[in-house]
Amino acid sequence: MTVKAWKLPWHGKMVPHAVIDILRECNISCRACYNISPPGTPKPLDMIQEELETILKLRRLSSVSVLGGEVTLHPQLCDIIRMIRKKGLCVELMTNGLGVNASFCRRLKEAGLNVIYFHIERGQKRPDLPENHSGDDLNKLRLEKAVIAGREGLDVGLTVTAYPGELDDVRDIVSLALKTSEVNYLLVTLFRDNSNIKSLHGNIFSGFSGTGAPPDKSTLQNNNNFAEWMKKEFGLAPFAFMGSNLNIEDPRWLSYLIGTVYEKDDQYYFDYIRPSLLEKFTMLIFRIAGRYPMYLGQNATRFRKQLFLNGLLGGRYRSNMELVGRSIKPGVRLTTKRLLFQNPAELTEDGRVIHCKWCPDAVLKNNSLVPVCIADNVS
Repeated sequence: MTVKAWKLPWHGKMVPHAVIDILRECNISCRACYNISPPGTPKPLDMIQEELETILKLRRLSSVSVLGGEVTLHPQLCDIIRMIRKKGLCVELMTNGLGVNASFCRRLKEAGLNVIYFHIERGQKRPDLPENHSGDDLNKLRLEKAVIAGREGLDVGLTVTAYPGELDDVRDIVSLALKTSEVNYLLVTLFRDNSNIKSLHGNIFSGFSGTGAPPDKSTLQNNNNFAEWMKKEFGLAPFAFMGSNLNIEDPRWLSYLIGTVYEKDDQYYFDYIRPSLLEKFTMLIFRIAGRYPMYLGQNATRFRKQLFLNGLLGGRYRSNMELVGRSIKPGVRLTTKRLLFQNPAELTEDGRVIHCKWCPDAVLKNNSLVPVCIADNVS
């Protein structure tokens, strides 16, 4: 299957997103962790600010993801959020949620946090899950954390690794994201074993060269197959994609835009949005203005207008109007959900690296931008 979606116009300095890595210490273990550097000590605030200033010279950012290690272990986390917000940027936070409770979410919200992502998945060794946890155990914990954060006014996301042969886990978390009103974001990262990489050199502008061996072909997955699976399982089609540095049509970054209406008695209705001239024209205006948007908070009125205009300008008019019609009934709630599938970087037989063309999830290394998933391999 070849993905039919909008090719994102982001490129070069116009990519609106990047990643800040604030520490490497963690309080759980995950099967697919790509942090191979020793924990060390948390980065001080002035170093993080210096890194952000450097990234702002390389990209016209509108948002930043704060990653670790486990970010909640950083003693100045709220100060970091406030510092980023003072730059006029939106802030996303990735956490395993182990130390996250209502009061902690309240402090994050007061500091200016926009989105909190909970990374809870099979195979993690953590005290709040049974050793032999089930899919139900995972979704119960995910829901608990999402409700806590949502009640404190945070936008909530979930993130999971898609392992080969473990589609039931992906199905479980997609289903939870669709039916849970507090969850508006889902990040699915395809498993990639890069343990055979010895060293890499380069950055996303110049490209990479490396030594070592590529991942076992039997473990490789791709977003074309996941797009087909999502259509079959949930009736959803992708909204936009970003190609790779070696093949612009290879969807390494695949996103879905979903409208969901929550009705009475726990009933809900959802459908996907197809890109139209509206979004393309809007992005042109943002480009002329000098910066693309990345994060948009929930706004039912604005979304209804988008659904109407999108339908008129080439989108799915009937399905969009179905969402609008359902959303204006008394006692219902309309939300915008964004689902993202990421295919991480990989080394090829000839020593090159395949990665998202401009990698929105790039982190600073040696004063250059590199994909966060291989940052520890770059010397």
